[in-house]
Amino acid sequence: MRNCLIALALAARALAITDTALAAAAATPSSLDSVQRELGELRGTVRQLVDTVRQQDQTIDKQNETIRQLEERTRIRPLVSAPYPGPGGPPAPVSSLPPGPVPALPAVGLSMLNPEIGVVGDVVGNATTENSDREGADQFSFRELEMVFGGYVDPYSRADFALVVNEDEGIEIEEAFLTHFNLPWNLKGQVGKFRSKFGKINLTDLNALLSVNEPLVVQDFLGVEGFSHTGVRLQRLIPNPWDEFLEGTVEFVNGGVPEEGNGLFQAGKNKPIINTHLKYYRDLTDSTGLELGGSLMVGPNETDGQGKLAHLTGVDLNLTKQFSGGKSLRWQSEFMHASRRNNNSISLASFLPEDVGEADLTPEELATTIMDVDRARHASRNDAWGGYSMVNYRFAPKWSVGGRADYLVPLDQIESGSRAWAGAGWITFHQSELMLVRLQVQHTDFGEPFFLTALESDHQDDVFLQFRFQIGVDRHGLQ
Repeated sequence: MRNCLIALALAARALAITDTALAAAAATPSSLDSVQRELGELRGTVRQLVDTVRQQDQTIDKQNETIRQLEERTRIRPLVSAPYPGPGGPPAPVSSLPPGPVPALPAVGLSMLNPEIGVVGDVVGNATTENSDREGADQFSFRELEMVFGGYVDPYSRADFALVVNEDEGIEIEEAFLTHFNLPWNLKGQVGKFRSKFGKINLTDLNALLSVNEPLVVQDFLGVEGFSHTGVRLQRLIPNPWDEFLEGTVEFVNGGVPEEGNGLFQAGKNKPIINTHLKYYRDLTDSTGLELGGSLMVGPNETDGQGKLAHLTGVDLNLTKQFSGGKSLRWQSEFMHASRRNNNSISLASFLPEDVGEADLTPEELATTIMDVDRARHASRNDAWGGYSMVNYRFAPKWSVGGRADYLVPLDQIESGSRAWAGAGWITFHQSELMLVRLQVQHTDFGEPFFLTALESDHQDDVFLQFRFQIGVDRHGLQ
């Protein structure tokens, strides 16, 4: 209606100007006919303008009524939103939202019951100087085919699943958990099987790493495929007087017996493992973000149930910088320290045959055996540690380069005093966000006397060629 009034005012103004011109032209009869003709055309144009504005106002009124009806209809179903104070917060019903336009909603009807689905393929070729029949050595292997499913169960929770198919190991449930956002005291909870929130790398699947493989310290302390167990996780943003992003996490997960040589915590499933993580994030500038984290995991270490607790402590740093033109820089580092308390169950009898007693030994044999017991007890309480530092630079929309340095005092080589280090470099071609090709070279030095009984050389060189491709959504996007 307001548009119509404006048009009428303009038309009246035009008519006034035209009448003035007509009066001025009255003194010249020869031009009177032409002025009257132009005046008639102008009045016709004004009428058309008024009719057009009136029709537009009617159309707008109909559209507003349609929008109002749609808003009333969409308010019947709950809205999945993200008000968990921080990234990825909990959904809330529409009735709790402030008044105003309704945000865009997913499609209603049966389509809202369909989960988000994705499939990720990861093929890796490895040429190595290692002389062994290790899986993937000197051949191309389909490292994993990952199928992901995820979706909101209701306005307060969602479910995420990741199934991995491996050429040699078959189908495995890598992650399957329910996330609930509307818990008391502003908690977010997860229950099921998930990757423990220890540091940064352990949360990332193999095919989503910046490099082809994991650092040495992660493989040795947490396992070659990372630390993933069934349990419960609680998270909460911690209020603080500085109004900074500070998130605390506590996990209670089942133990397990990992493969030999993989992982620090080795015990039956009835012996739980507790993990805690504290995360701090801050925007240093509009294009620079800093994330700091600290982790502590405590659990049993001995498979026979006679050992003491083991502690794994970690600190992590992640610095990201965004540049114009799609360029970015990321620096990520982690340090881990593993501590196993003295195993007092190691005794002299455990070093003697069943039919031989302490009295049957000569003084020299007894002294030698006692020294062996002391060394075993000393090894059971010694510490292992390691870390890595990694840089990845995306210098063009489709290209990135990176490098990583590793250092490790391995768990099963503490007594020998061995050390290991590795250096890796890679270049990645990002054909798209769903497809990449990566070439990586790596040199590993095992030191002395690291695995002397299992390795023919104290060093190893590897060349990796990785192809990663995806359709649908990615697991980490769902999380």
